[in-house]
Amino acid sequence: MSEPTQNEARVRVRRAEVDSICLYEVKEEELEILERGSPSSLYLNFSLFLISAAISFLASIIFVKIDSQKIFTIFVVIIVVGFVLGFILLVLWHRDFRSSTTVAKRIRNRLKADCSPPKSDGDSVQPAA
Repeated sequence: MSEPTQNEARVRVRRAEVDSICLYEVKEEELEILERGSPSSLYLNFSLFLISAAISFLASIIFVKIDSQKIFTIFVVIIVVGFVLGFILLVLWHRDFRSSTTVAKRIRNRLKADCSPPKSDGDSVQPAA
């Protein structure tokens, strides 16, 4: 390694020791399932929005007298579409959420030995010199 020149600054590197590391092997299909996990929160957000809007329009129909048949029909369509799409998106979110959670549990269960840090009772292994 060459000596630093006058223009180069020396960088101080500090390293903390790690007692143990657990490595998990992941299959390609499991990785794809975990990668797909992000749209599930979008499903939940849209589901909650649609169900909330449907409940709001349902409350409007129940508590307000609507004289126009056209406006009443529009409200009913919004209510039906909101509940149907909201529950479909809620089911999609639940399916994706459970699949990513199941994959993570399956990956963690592959580890046969206990992967907890060693106890500090004086039996710890000293690093080789």
